[in-house]
Amino acid sequence: GRGQVLPKVDRLPLAIDYWVQVFELSSSSELSVDLKLKLKEYFVRKAQASPAKAAQVLQVLRFWPEVKSCLTVRQDQKDNYAFLLRSLLRWRSRVLNEKAARTGGALDFFDLEERDLIAEILGPVRLAQPGPPPLTEEAVNAYADMACFVYEQKHPGKTIDAIDNRTMFAQLVCDRFKDAPLPKDRQAMANFDLSWSKFRIIWARADEESRKTLLESLVKSGAGQTLTARHEPLLDLVLGNWPAL
Repeated sequence: GRGQVLPKVDRLPLAIDYWVQVFELSSSSELSVDLKLKLKEYFVRKAQASPAKAAQVLQVLRFWPEVKSCLTVRQDQKDNYAFLLRSLLRWRSRVLNEKAARTGGALDFFDLEERDLIAEILGPVRLAQPGPPPLTEEAVNAYADMACFVYEQKHPGKTIDAIDNRTMFAQLVCDRFKDAPLPKDRQAMANFDLSWSKFRIIWARADEESRKTLLESLVKSGAGQTLTARHEPLLDLVLGNWPAL
């Protein structure tokens, strides 16, 4: 059933293999043998460190089998889930950085190692605006993707997806970020790659009628608000079981 956890026997090696698959999909390219080994060793040590950390490692068993079976049937969702996982890992890295800033750099060894592994697999974070919270180029690109998407939905057969337009969008987003009145507004903008990845998954599963409502809501309230009105069981399963800090 959905969210089912396997019996205790041999759960850990399976969970570790699944985490390697999660990282591999998020990076959109095959990981080297060395990097896979590094990831496996990290998760083995983390699972042995404490029952709480072991539980975090095992949480992948609650969602990954469902994602894998969905992606064998729905190839069109592969890029969307890769984008979601990448955004979740970047978000996790950001939260670790914020935690380090609050504690004067006092992160636990596993947190430091995880942050380094995320950077090694996804590449360094490129900043559009310094924080806190920082606005990444990934969040800015997600805004540009949304602008192009909305235009193409409203003008079928036409596109505004060009370098000069994207440069203009990027400048507008950076200005809006600098002028954001409240920390929560800046936080929402900093997390926009995650909001947009969720929207893409929901859109891909929606029928014609639902898409009209989704588009209206996106234009009026933005991707974040749209998501509160619509749910996708598999997406909810991933988000509900993604290890929190």
